[in-house]
Amino acid sequence: MGQKENKWGYQHPLEKHNRLIKERGVVVFRDVTSVPIYGVPYISPHAVIGINHQGMLRAEYDLKPIEFHPREISVIYPDHILKTHETSDDYNATLVAVSREFLMKLQHRSIYKYQLEYMKEPAFQLNDKQYEAVCHLIGMLEAICDMESPANEGMLLDTLDILSQMLDVYRFSNKPMLKERPRSEQLFYRFYNDLVEFHKQSHEVKFYAQRLNLSAKYFASIIKQETGVSVTEWISNFIVMQAQSLLQQRNYSIQQISDRLGFPEQSAFSRHFKQRTGLTPSDYRKKM
Repeated sequence: MGQKENKWGYQHPLEKHNRLIKERGVVVFRDVTSVPIYGVPYISPHAVIGINHQGMLRAEYDLKPIEFHPREISVIYPDHILKTHETSDDYNATLVAVSREFLMKLQHRSIYKYQLEYMKEPAFQLNDKQYEAVCHLIGMLEAICDMESPANEGMLLDTLDILSQMLDVYRFSNKPMLKERPRSEQLFYRFYNDLVEFHKQSHEVKFYAQRLNLSAKYFASIIKQETGVSVTEWISNFIVMQAQSLLQQRNYSIQQISDRLGFPEQSAFSRHFKQRTGLTPSDYRKKM
């Protein structure tokens, strides 16, 4: 078990082919045998549907422990935090990457219908028949991606819509959905969505509480009760993980990263980062 390279070399396909995913909207990657970087948070700008063919992946998803097993499928929306600790030697998966822009074209379709369910638990098990059906549909997606036709986009939208409807049926036939998620859980995921959207604008608990029309004290108690992590920790961890992801990309200067993350000056960003990681941003970048 551990870290290894795949057929793309050191760089994972989701990182290496960022531009391709943005240009095409949908890209299918087969024979994925490792992850972007082990032990470091990875925040994908794309939605990723992953089907695990064999082996095991152990990780944290939004700071919570999670494992992906054979014949499990997962749906991970953009900007969620995945930190992989290890993969088994026989790990093999297929990933369907959907760009943020293409995902927006699906906002009135099934892929958003049960978003809260997938945000809470991104993976679920498929039986043999379901696994074969999903693999067949992913093969269709791949064939459409390879076509050069004006109808390409429409067919991709329709096929992704069918795939998402199929996954919904399989998920809830295998594991019945709660009739209604607890209010505390709904508030947490509304907060998380706000954190994704507004973390460059504010790092203050009060700001996010006001967006949910709650007092800061009550809001903080709800999030702590639901997740076991304080709001302050959630905001700080999210900021640092965003910083770590950006520091891995050499095209951003530390000043640019500081600006992107909403710090008034670079020194404030550096202090915050070092308090959380024990390294300055420049030392972290050198280490990576």
